[in-house]
Amino acid sequence: MRFFHNFSEKILFGANAFWTACIRLRFRQPLPPQSILVVKWDEIGDMVVALHLFHYIKSAYPNAVLDVLCKPLLAPVLQSNPSVQHVLTSTRQWNKKYDMVIELRGTVQTLLKSVSYPPKWRLDKGSTRLKLLNIPIKPNDRKVNEMVLQPLIPVGTFHIQRFFPDSNDVNVVRQLIPTVPFTIMHVKANKLLKEWPADRFAQISEYLFSEFGLATICIGTHSERDEISQFCDTVNHSSIFNVAGQLTLNQLYVLCTHARLYIGNDSGPMHIANAAGLPLIGLFGPGPAEIFYPEGEHVQILHHVLPCNPCDQITCVIPEQSCMKKITITEVII
Repeated sequence: MRFFHNFSEKILFGANAFWTACIRLRFRQPLPPQSILVVKWDEIGDMVVALHLFHYIKSAYPNAVLDVLCKPLLAPVLQSNPSVQHVLTSTRQWNKKYDMVIELRGTVQTLLKSVSYPPKWRLDKGSTRLKLLNIPIKPNDRKVNEMVLQPLIPVGTFHIQRFFPDSNDVNVVRQLIPTVPFTIMHVKANKLLKEWPADRFAQISEYLFSEFGLATICIGTHSERDEISQFCDTVNHSSIFNVAGQLTLNQLYVLCTHARLYIGNDSGPMHIANAAGLPLIGLFGPGPAEIFYPEGEHVQILHHVLPCNPCDQITCVIPEQSCMKKITITEVII
């Protein structure tokens, strides 16, 4: 049943909203904060669509120390962000009180930490989600994050913030890119049901090479490298390159600034490509419609939303006619 979709997450959202309400009753007139912690224990794409928020939080409170708690994989992206002072990658590092805690995605452990170190002011995503319960068309994740900050920042002032790569990132990418124009492809995803058939990616790569002379660079994690290498072997042209596991997220951003096109499954790298302003084709399947779509003038989303959507993304009830298999090569080419 749809009610039970992500049920544990909904319980956690409710608990966070309750704790935020308690904080508001306890501290009725909070002073401007001198220390702020943003909790964003999330995946790559979710973090990318929230990166611009750190600039606005710091702009609202320029004298405050802004720390972020995130997964270790995302720490380098935030460590290069001039608005962020310290990056925490474990709840064990949260060992003091902050004047303000902004919970954009947490866990049971981060909620308990907030109770152990109660802030004077707290904002959280759960409270915003509760306000949206009766709205039939839900706003996308970027907009929800911005709504959490509405008590601090005027509505309508946000714009997308870029990554902050350094000269080493630029040099690393410069040594990897081919001398010809290229497309970036991400043929993997964090769940098998979110992957478009590999043979269709191969046909698209061959089409782009034969019609437009575009090489293909395949990206992915280190653990995906062997599978991506096998995929590259199936493509009938030699201008295909496997850089899986070779790039940091900042370097992937730089790579995207040099590409002509991005084609990939629903995953974090797609949002990095979008942040770089790269035209992209996003292939979506089991996930909910619209909430996690990248936005922009040069974004094309292909998503056959079936009656079983959203699902657990583990077991498909119609594997022969799944939502990913319904995306045709013709749709991508057009």
